[in-house]
Amino acid sequence: DGSIEPTRLVTDTGAYQVQIAISGCSLGDTIHMGPAPEPVPVIVGDSALCMAGDSATISCNAGFASYTWSTGSATVQTTVYNPGIYYVSVTNALGCLGIDSFVVRQSPAMNLSATDSMVSCNGLSNGKIQLTVSGGTSRFQYQWIGGATTQNVSNLAPGSYAVVVQDAIGCTATRT
Repeated sequence: DGSIEPTRLVTDTGAYQVQIAISGCSLGDTIHMGPAPEPVPVIVGDSALCMAGDSATISCNAGFASYTWSTGSATVQTTVYNPGIYYVSVTNALGCLGIDSFVVRQSPAMNLSATDSMVSCNGLSNGKIQLTVSGGTSRFQYQWIGGATTQNVSNLAPGSYAVVVQDAIGCTATRT
């Protein structure tokens, strides 16, 4: 457009040609202006509440100018107390908007029941415990006091035994 100003505000995308002439020498270039990059928020965190009264902390990747959560929080992370779909909207330094969502579920309560077979004769170690898990989210991990990591234990001496069971989403239950 023939402007001779040293700076120029460009509001549209496209190709802009620049010509500089100094003392009879001329130099030119083309500058391509594209749209500003959209911010891409990513929410991570606890995806389940294990029992009533639990909380889950979810957070968004850092580096944005502002954060607005569906919970009302305006920081990089928020704490939720109920299952549901949570949203964050972010803006970058250019004012561009990005949105992400995250689902927090209520895990079914995990219950443990045990059937034990007592030692058959004093001095033997042939007792066993068969553990049944109901509720929770399948793919359980077992940690018995004493080191066993199986659902059921055998070759037990008389005594007390305890197990901690963790389900696929990290909820735990204990049985003694």
